[in-house]
Amino acid sequence: MDKNEFVEQLLNWIQTPLRPGESPPFLSQEQIDALYSAPDTTTAAQFAIELGLGEYVTIIGKQLPSEFVEDEEAWRQAIGQNIANPTKFIGVDPAQKIVYQGQDTIIDKYAGNFYQIGDNNTFVDLEPQEIRNIQADLVNAGLLGKKAGREFRPGFWNPDVDGEAMKDVMTLANIMGVGKAENGWKQALRNYINNPLPSFTNIQPYLAPNYDSISQDVKGLFRQRLGRDPKPYEVQLLYDVYDSEAKKMWSTQSKEYDLPDATPVTLDLYATEFDPSVYEDIGEQIDPGAEMLSTFDNVTRKEQEAVQAGQDIQDSRNRIINSIIRGKQLRN
Repeated sequence: MDKNEFVEQLLNWIQTPLRPGESPPFLSQEQIDALYSAPDTTTAAQFAIELGLGEYVTIIGKQLPSEFVEDEEAWRQAIGQNIANPTKFIGVDPAQKIVYQGQDTIIDKYAGNFYQIGDNNTFVDLEPQEIRNIQADLVNAGLLGKKAGREFRPGFWNPDVDGEAMKDVMTLANIMGVGKAENGWKQALRNYINNPLPSFTNIQPYLAPNYDSISQDVKGLFRQRLGRDPKPYEVQLLYDVYDSEAKKMWSTQSKEYDLPDATPVTLDLYATEFDPSVYEDIGEQIDPGAEMLSTFDNVTRKEQEAVQAGQDIQDSRNRIINSIIRGKQLRN
């Protein structure tokens, strides 16, 4: 099937929920664009599965008429899924169409060769180093790690985390028609690595600091250091400095840091929340308040010196007066 035809059918199908009471899936425009920009139908199907649309992919693959979804039992029968005995294959149903050994067939005819529920966790008893090797590939495939929404423990196979990532791999292997005899999960994993899924990062928009709040801070600073209220242009100057630094800090925090390919040795960088300071020097920390104070000191240095000199003179006068008063008190 042509890739664009596949995407168009998928977008048409997802307008209809598969079961009564369910809401139809929603795709953002960014996700739709990613489907259309996939290099081929297999990659588009791979991405659709990642978006939770595996059942729709299966339906499109079998070219089922839309009226089947109006009756759940008819739909299950149409796709070869017995209600009492749910499909045992990972990610697909027994009627999944595949091309195997050069022949058009269905996956159930070669059931023993394809991946079934439980196969995704046969790695649990491997040695830690072997597990780390697989985890590194899963990270590079975009299926494991913080960016994939799956924090993991290097060298330890967690069925609820690593097993779910491998389930995605084996789903693709079943769809591709490559099973255990063909080391299908390895082929599918390589397909993921060579065609990484798009990363959609929810970046919060920049919100400028509250002008009234900053202006009150500036007024307090001027009154404390200089004994006067700031002029309007002085308030604006320091607000602009604070805003500029706050924007830099937002930009730094919103930046995507691209790590190199994971290896069994570097897995700890990918297991949990990524701290860019562990990987690269991003420069000195940005502090809008400190920068505003530094600017204040620079533009008012002479005035501060004059105020300090006046204060020193006043302090000296007070000491002389206090000394004279104490002397008179002693003589009396």
